Amino acid sequence: MTNTPFTRRSTAVHELRLTAQVIAGLPTQPHAPDQWTVVFVDFGHDLLVLGTHPTPDPGSELAADQFAVLHAQDLSSYEVTASSAADAERRARAYFAAERMGVAPWSELGYVVMPGTPIPAEGGPDALRIAINAFAARGLTPYHDDDAGNTWMVIGPDRVFPGKGVSYAVLYVYNPTSDEGEEEITVDRPLLPSDEWRIDVGDGYGNEKHLMKRPVSELADCVDAIVALLAERRN
Repeated sequence: MTNTPFTRRSTAVHELRLTAQVIAGLPTQPHAPDQWTVVFVDFGHDLLVLGTHPTPDPGSELAADQFAVLHAQDLSSYEVTASSAADAERRARAYFAAERMGVAPWSELGYVVMPGTPIPAEGGPDALRIAINAFAARGLTPYHDDDAGNTWMVIGPDRVFPGKGVSYAVLYVYNPTSDEGEEEITVDRPLLPSDEWRIDVGDGYGNEKHLMKRPVSELADCVDAIVALLAERRN
């Protein structure tokens, strides 16, 4: 049997290990028994949890020190209400997965969760927030628009709202039966299993047509379709 020669850990892994040790060594003075801070590395499409500890009083010096350490290390954290550290970590993972469901793996662009970001104890992020993250990873910016109680997103080929003569896509969540018993077009609430994503396209001169629809779990398909469409129209 031949032994594998000893090699040092990669610089990135070594830095993560040291950072996790620093986080584990932070003093904690929780201001409530059910408040937790889940610290993680934000990869865009996934996260790596480094530690979970009681959340200090937001106005305390300890809270300021904690924010400074995480910010200096380019780390993220959620503040979660949960009965235990394990439950807080599970909630953080579930919320992150819902928020980044349409983000392509290892994208160079996109938003990063700031240290100390609070998340709700239940429910997921709004459809608009989910889509903003997915399109940011592709270098595009959705714009919120509304009319007659309906809401949707408008996505143009650039980071500005598309003007006259500029092709664009409209993305929204459609549900045939809302709480009022009527069809619903919205981006302002968390997703439901009965929802579906729908895409319409416009030519910038007042003409629009339906392009496609997908189950709520297939946002990535919608993002790919819109990116391809806008690239084709731009060329």
